[in-house]
Order: sequence, then structure tokens, then C-alpha cells
Amino acid sequence: MEEIKIFNSPQFGEIRTTGTSENPLFCLSDVCSVLGLRQGDVKQRLDKDVVSTQPLETTGGIQQANFVNEDGLYDVILDSRKPQAKAFRKWVTSEVLPAIRKTGGYIAINHDETPEEIMARALTIAQATLAKRDERLKQLEEKTEYQQKQIEQKDARISVLQPKAFFADCIMQSEDCISIGEMANILKQNGLFGKGQNSFFEWLRWSGYLLNRGSRYNLPSQRSMRLGIMRIAEQQRGSVFINRKAVITPYGQRYFIELFGKSSTAGQCTINFINK
Repeated sequence: MEEIKIFNSPQFGEIRTTGTSENPLFCLSDVCSVLGLRQGDVKQRLDKDVVSTQPLETTGGIQQANFVNEDGLYDVILDSRKPQAKAFRKWVTSEVLPAIRKTGGYIAINHDETPEEIMARALTIAQATLAKRDERLKQLEEKTEYQQKQIEQKDARISVLQPKAFFADCIMQSEDCISIGEMANILKQNGLFGKGQNSFFEWLRWSGYLLNRGSRYNLPSQRSMRLGIMRIAEQQRGSVFINRKAVITPYGQRYFIELFGKSSTAGQCTINFINK
């Protein structure tokens, strides 16, 4: 239930209000009583968007009471033909509303109060307003912290899925071995290796993935075979082997894409290769 604030005036009596400093609400029965109007008649004439019901504690318990916003309040004042309507409007517009917007509350001054007593009440209201502000800030901070954790969890999930998605895009779910030239093209098209097939062969030899001399020149090294990233493809005619070459396995395709995708690893390898 919204807090009910009571404004006291020696001339107009008590006016109960609720709502916020941006949208204060005034008890319609209190306003009608001051202006000599019947609440039922006034409510029928008012637009629906200026009237709302709010819980109000009475001697008979909590009841729903009619409240009007600032626009509705002016409409009610204009309906009155009582001489005090003008004075009531002046009191509301010059004292009550400015005080509400400035402090979130209104301090009704009794003539028998000392300046110290008035200041003490003002400090109490200010402290209550600051407490509400701090609570709201705490809620916003907690919401922001929760949202940040959600973002971090999503980022972590993306970091897990991204290499798989990237590999799928590059390899197109192929289950076949591919040639070293095809691997070089995949890396180049995705901006992972800036040179062509011949340079990629040279890099593989330089990095120890291919043998660099003898009859097994450009065939997979023991390291590559042990890692499962390359194998030897043999072509034969009848019972005679006519060609042997290194091919890259599906696992090897992912291996090199991930290797060159890591700037801290492949980037340094490439720099060393270029500057060798």
C-alpha cells in the first residue's frame, strides 16, 4: 500500500495524498469536502484517466478510496463555485505541489512550532526520502549485477560454441581427408593464413609437420601421424603404387583452424615463419 501523507491547513483542514513526487494523487472526498462538492457527482464528470482507487486505512479497516491526479484536481477546483476554491488552488499550486516535487513530501507548519521543531520534522522527511532513494539504488544495482552475470554466462557459452560453429562453417561438416592445398585455401579464405599453398607447405615443413628431405619429402612427420592430424594417401595402378602424398584428416582440419585462430599461438608462429 502506498504511503498516505496528510497535509494540514488551518483554512482547508486535512487533505490526504499518495503517489509519487512526479505523479501526486489527492483524495477526492477530501478535495470535494473543501470545495463544497458531492464526490459522486464530481466523479461522474471527470475523465476516467484522472481518477484511480487507492487503499486507504479508515476506522472501518482498509477501503478503496477515489484519488485524482494533478489534472483531475484542477478539474475539480474549476467545478466549484465556492469563494475558497481560488484560495485552495493557490495553496496547492504555490505551496503543496512545489514542496512535493522538491522533497517528495510536504511540511505543514503549525504556528505554535518553533524553528527547531520544524527543522527536525524536515530532517525526518529528508531522511525518509533518502532511505527510499538508497533502497531504489540498491535494487537497481542488484538488477544490474544480475544482468551482468547473465551476460557473462552467455559469453561463456558462446566461447564454447564458437569454435565448433567456426569449424563447421569452414569444413562444411566434411568427413573426408583433404589435401594440403585445400587446407591452405580454407585458412586463407578465412583470414587465418595470409599466403598461398606453397607457403603453407613451407610452413608445415618449417614447423615440423612435414618431412623436409629425402624420399619422404613433404610426407607427414611422426609427430603429425602421432597427433592424428595427417595421414599418407596412396594411389596405385594394379599392384604398383604410383603416388604418395600427405592429406589432412578431419581432426587435423580442426587442429589447424583452431591453431591459426589463436592469435597467441599461430600468430606468433606465422610471425616467426615470415621473419625467419
